[in-house]
Amino acid sequence: MGENLTFDEKNEKDYIEYTERINFALSIIAKEHKQPATKSNLARLSGVHRNTLRNRAIMDCPAELRGRQDAANFGWPYSVLAEIIAARKSAVLDKGETISEISILELKVKKLEQQLGMSRHQVAAWFTRAIQLKRERDEARRSVELLASNQRMLKDEVSDLRKKLVQSIKVLK
Repeated sequence: MGENLTFDEKNEKDYIEYTERINFALSIIAKEHKQPATKSNLARLSGVHRNTLRNRAIMDCPAELRGRQDAANFGWPYSVLAEIIAARKSAVLDKGETISEISILELKVKKLEQQLGMSRHQVAAWFTRAIQLKRERDEARRSVELLASNQRMLKDEVSDLRKKLVQSIKVLK
């Protein structure tokens, strides 16, 4: 009997599978100079629809670029494809020669450096947000303490007024 997976589990499984297929196709394109470094060829080799590749690339690009028409070109896997194209243009290769493993590793390092840079920006943004929230929390605590103090003062004042009222009533009787 087939696997009984929830919708989210199936999506996660498919996402991982597609990622592996895309990575494999990228490695083939990087290793074999005869393979065209095109979006169509990447889709064909990975067995993934071009829209899936484009959506992945848009989701992977920096947030500030997402509104642009060419945003997909800045995210994975299209950014790796662009690096392969650039490496091919700069490499002096004989006919039939493949890009070396070092070039592939350099592409991976560039991609990881790009991700690290984006992560640093995210960390800085979250750090700034955390500091802002701490300030807001401290301000809220001060406000609560002030309100509690005012409440105690008003309760004491009400208590004193009640005592005076009771004494006034006794005097009138």
